Amino acid sequence: MPGRGERQGDGSLFDPWHTVPDLRVALSWARERWDRLALRATSLGAWFAMLAWEGPAPERALLVSPLVDLARLIRNMMTWAGVTETELREKREILTDFGETLSWRYYQYALDHPILDWDCPTAVLYAGGDHLTERPVIEDFATRFGWSLTVMENGEHWFHTSEQLAVLDRWTQEQSAVTEVVAALIQDGDHFLACQRPAGKARGLLWEFVGGKVETGETRRQALIREVQEELGVTLEAEDVFLETTHRYPDLTIHLTVYRAAIRRGTPQKLEHNDIRWLTVEEAAKYSFCPADQIILERLRER
Repeated sequence: MPGRGERQGDGSLFDPWHTVPDLRVALSWARERWDRLALRATSLGAWFAMLAWEGPAPERALLVSPLVDLARLIRNMMTWAGVTETELREKREILTDFGETLSWRYYQYALDHPILDWDCPTAVLYAGGDHLTERPVIEDFATRFGWSLTVMENGEHWFHTSEQLAVLDRWTQEQSAVTEVVAALIQDGDHFLACQRPAGKARGLLWEFVGGKVETGETRRQALIREVQEELGVTLEAEDVFLETTHRYPDLTIHLTVYRAAIRRGTPQKLEHNDIRWLTVEEAAKYSFCPADQIILERLRER
């Protein structure tokens, strides 16, 4: 990164007009090598990364003490230093007594580049004692963008004590845990089989493609055949993979593999679901599907 590591002293600086373009180069490089990308960022790096990310969103993001509103932060720093906007505009740069250099160019960049959209499943670890981002600010972002927000009340912006690092490690492990899930795309002509989840379960009464969790010792195909037998009472043949995706719900993160599949024996029954129906893609628009399953519908609409 500019001004870091081997690039110290090369004239580049760790500012947005150097860092954001460099991150875009790195992102392009990564996309040429991997189909699935995720983001882990801390503090100012979160702001840089969200500005730099173009094209398909990451499958998910983990942000630690993210700076999300740089213009507000700079205004706060101006207040701490007793500097007005007029003074900063005239002097261009002012070194504060707390070690930060206020920059008019940086402030203008922050004003011109707010974070207005971030369409990605995101989990945030925030410290109650964060002196750089006020709690209402991070809560507002979490509400607007649907982020999962975890707060360590006695934490600081930089997680560094043994207690804080233990919380950070535990949070990372919890957020990194991914449940393997499979689902079946069962088609009959221009119709596909959709199932309505029971009212008492998570995401109750939403519609989904039949399937479930891969148990220990099972292959994904074995899990799909077992789940469909248990839920619909039919024998299934799992064919090729239709799509794979990762989705974060408030209660878990799933890696979903969807197989094209065919019923080889039996007639679908409502053994566990509230309802089952054969729908066209057009008819499905009238039904409320689980968020992860909506990705399957979007792919079907494209074909």
